[in-house]
Amino acid sequence: MASALTDEQEKAAAERKAQSEVLERIRSGDLLFSEIVKTVDHDEVLKKIQVGAVLRAIPGMGTMKCARVFELTEISPDRRMGSLSDRQLSALSNNIPG
Repeated sequence: MASALTDEQEKAAAERKAQSEVLERIRSGDLLFSEIVKTVDHDEVLKKIQVGAVLRAIPGMGTMKCARVFELTEISPDRRMGSLSDRQLSALSNNIPG
């Protein structure tokens, strides 16, 4: 017998699905980093995604390039996009194509 999901579990599952859809749009090139920077203040889904996940989803950004960007900008990959300051977003933008 399958157990019913609680409202909190359903909400969490919907948030994970929305985040994975955003990351897929980034992977496919439909959503550029410059667009993310412009909309992160107003997009609740983007605010909750980790910076590392966003960078790794960008085409051409492998593990080494991501590590270099984090080193240059002194930003932790575990931070959430919504917690970054304007200065930090600008620093990322200057080091990421698109």
